[in-house]
Amino acid sequence: GLIKRWDVCTNECVETLGGHTAGVMDVALLGGNNDESPSSERLFLSASLDGTMRAWRLVLGKETSFLRAFRAVQ
Repeated sequence: GLIKRWDVCTNECVETLGGHTAGVMDVALLGGNNDESPSSERLFLSASLDGTMRAWRLVLGKETSFLRAFRAVQ
């Protein structure tokens, strides 16, 4: 399962992230556009059918941690 990040102004893929071994079901952005959450600290989470949830640092495009479920989602 790959995650692709798109620039909505140019309609171009700016980043492709790998790590999941099955399809990605959901993503969620953590942190907002305010002074309390600088862009360097913004994270997003991804949940996959492989039974993992991964946290990614938005600016770096790197995985910061992951959680594994007891079994894969059916």
